[in-house]
Amino acid sequence: MKKEKNYTTISLPTNLINKIEPYLDEEGYSSIAEFVKEAIRRRLDQLNAMKSSDNY
Repeated sequence: MKKEKNYTTISLPTNLINKIEPYLDEEGYSSIAEFVKEAIRRRLDQLNAMKSSDNY
């Protein structure tokens, strides 16, 4: 049986990586991937909150 893939890879511009790197140690992130995952989750929360408030 083939195992389902749980991750995918994305490419980010070097200038964006350079802006993220100073925050890794400062904010306690262990990797750029961890930083990006949290940023995406936060943005999704914002979008979902806006969508929910539009329904009322």
